[in-house]
Amino acid sequence: MGKKETPQGANVRSKEAAGKAEHTDRRVVRTKAAILDAFWSLLEERDYIRITVSDLADRAQINRKTFYVYYNSMDDLVGEVEEMWMAEYEPIFRTARGITPGFEPYEFIQKLYRKITQDYHKLSLFNHKGLLPHFIDKIKNLVITIFLAEYRSEDEKQNARLVLYLEYTAAGALSMLTSWTQNKQLSLEEFTDFLSTFVLQGFATLKSWENAGCGHESYLEEWSRAAGRRGTAGEGSESSGK
Repeated sequence: MGKKETPQGANVRSKEAAGKAEHTDRRVVRTKAAILDAFWSLLEERDYIRITVSDLADRAQINRKTFYVYYNSMDDLVGEVEEMWMAEYEPIFRTARGITPGFEPYEFIQKLYRKITQDYHKLSLFNHKGLLPHFIDKIKNLVITIFLAEYRSEDEKQNARLVLYLEYTAAGALSMLTSWTQNKQLSLEEFTDFLSTFVLQGFATLKSWENAGCGHESYLEEWSRAAGRRGTAGEGSESSGK
């Protein structure tokens, strides 16, 4: 029979294994960081479709085989960048899931603005190279998922209206945010007030229809009555101005 390993010997082996694993982990982190740095550097210089794995491997000072250890393709690398961003933006959007009287839109927009400012150069590169719409679509779907989970009801028609509202609102709000970030003609406070009014009033209207049990026909009737009142008011104003 072989010698039984002493506790001290087992402890030494465990430390050696942990040391090797830590060395491997550090090497993986360094290699992936080099790949990402090379990707952003190349994206500064040329269109995404013109960046090859060979270009990236040369810039990162690795061989092609090493790249394929971590990624199946350039698109796979871009997907990882998006997932890294999603992991950072998701907690911010989750703070806005409860549209209640206690919800603070300014605080939410401020957090989001700080994060966008932090990532602005890389987001701008994504936008310039045609990669941003795909990421924005992921963010939009995340927002829809968060709010749908919060406000889903047993009435499937109400859920269908909610999904349509979320599609419209998330796409519109993200587009407004992107545009505002680029030109900043409004202050942060002014933009927050405008965006929150846009989002919250629409949500309040949707919930009031649901609480009243309004169906599609009721909605059309109410819209027509409101349009008629606006038209009548406009005619009265014109008449009084003559």
